[in-house]
Amino acid sequence: LNYNSNFIIWALFIAMVIGLIDKGAQSTAKVYIVLVPVIVSFLYSYKKSYLLLALFVSIYLLIGYLKSERIIPDSSAPTAFKQWLAEAVNLTLTGYILLLIGNSFKSRLYASLADLEKKNNELNLHRDQLETTVRKRTEELEMANEEMMTKNEIINTALNELKETQAQLIQKEKMASRWVLTAGVAHEINNPLNYI
Repeated sequence: LNYNSNFIIWALFIAMVIGLIDKGAQSTAKVYIVLVPVIVSFLYSYKKSYLLLALFVSIYLLIGYLKSERIIPDSSAPTAFKQWLAEAVNLTLTGYILLLIGNSFKSRLYASLADLEKKNNELNLHRDQLETTVRKRTEELEMANEEMMTKNEIINTALNELKETQAQLIQKEKMASRWVLTAGVAHEINNPLNYI
């Protein structure tokens, strides 16, 4: 950012000087005189932007003086240095006002960014706490799940044993009933006269 922004500032500075020398581009150069310090104020400190505004206005006055004295040739009618001075005052006041507005905006912007940073840090803290809570609860649930699986295996084992025991009891009961029935039939066959 620093290298690119310095390059852009120097390119605008050169465009401003060329614009001041060329009569057709003076209005563009005046825009650069006012706006470049405002842009610099967002990238650097306000001291640098005020110094840059003073430098640009000084160059504007120097070129105005050189043009009014016909040291720099100008195809248009010569402009009195008083007019250049009046425009320089106008540019200085406009630039200063824009710098004040930019400073106010930058202060509010930085305050908003600081507030967002603070809220972001709070969110990160809450996220970390939530992740810790979720991790802890997940571990508790996994332990409870393992305990339930163990109990479930014990219950299934007991249930299978009960089913086997029940099946054995039913089988024994059937066998006992058959023996009783068989014994009764055998008794009746052996003792048919008891019935008469």
